[in-house]
Amino acid sequence: MYHRVEPLPPKSGALRTGLTVIPPNFQIQMDWLRERGFETVSLYDMQNALALGQPLPAKPIVISFDDGYRGVYDFAFPVMRAHGYTGTLFLPTELIDKQEPDYINWQMAEELARAGWKIEPHTKSHVELPGQPHNYILYQALGSMETIRAHVGYQPRYFCYPGGEYDAEVIGLLKEIGYWGAVTTRFAIDHQLKDAYKWGRVRVSGQETLRDFALYLAEPLPTASPTPAP
Repeated sequence: MYHRVEPLPPKSGALRTGLTVIPPNFQIQMDWLRERGFETVSLYDMQNALALGQPLPAKPIVISFDDGYRGVYDFAFPVMRAHGYTGTLFLPTELIDKQEPDYINWQMAEELARAGWKIEPHTKSHVELPGQPHNYILYQALGSMETIRAHVGYQPRYFCYPGGEYDAEVIGLLKEIGYWGAVTTRFAIDHQLKDAYKWGRVRVSGQETLRDFALYLAEPLPTASPTPAP
């Protein structure tokens, strides 16, 4: 789970620093994944494997990006494309509609979709849903689904909870309107079908060494461990 992949602005605070992986470190991580034999898959691939027994690569990995920051298109996309990798991008659709410069635009999202990426909903306005009125949750979950479908030409089926927050009502509504699963912010590297609406991820904050990255994925530790660049 990534957020920003871009150079870190001067005097960045703790929040911005924690959300940002600078491009040289992202390149190191993708190079290492390729060297270790990882192949990217989508949540659709993962669910088909769990539900139907369809085969996956020997070392599958879902690489996801939350929020739709512009750096994902400018910096992450070229690196991943060079490795034959694709990602899953979770978009808060109203922020993309506003064409704010910090975020990708719909033309970029459509290009990513044509390149094999999956574009999936992250609500309309990036609000936490538990405790909200039913109709408001519906507006956020269904509205973002329909907006993305209009742009990418397929029916999105996977949801990302803002802040990783959910409850039984939110999950019930997601099921009702046709979502097949959802991702949280809790740590997990293994997944089961029964947890499809509570799948965890590995958060990459940008402060990890390559050894940390390997530990997260239960891989043998690299002999050299580049530290994050300043």
